[in-house]
Amino acid sequence: MRKGSSLKRRVREIEEAHGAGAVTLTFEDGTSRGFSLRRNDRLKILLGAFDIAHAAVTPGSSARAREVAQLLGKAKDIAPRDRLLENIAAGMRQVEKEKCTNHAPSPVSS
Repeated sequence: MRKGSSLKRRVREIEEAHGAGAVTLTFEDGTSRGFSLRRNDRLKILLGAFDIAHAAVTPGSSARAREVAQLLGKAKDIAPRDRLLENIAAGMRQVEKEKCTNHAPSPVSS
């Protein structure tokens, strides 16, 4: 088996996916929020996450995609399990972590 065939197969599966259906996000405070994702919505959310991560001045993604990407980053759990959405969530957490680190006040010198 060739090395690239597995990656090509996974990309094809994402492209041909009929959508993730219903997705429920559970947050640290116990609240949850559900979404119904249609065909290719997961990829639109990925593009929204890229726009947020790169602080795009004129984002190429929809407001809903960026909102869902931000909510994924705040979610404690994603059901049903979806690797792409989990990766988007991890990326959004990293963006938020870097944002907090970059904007943290510098320690006062004595």
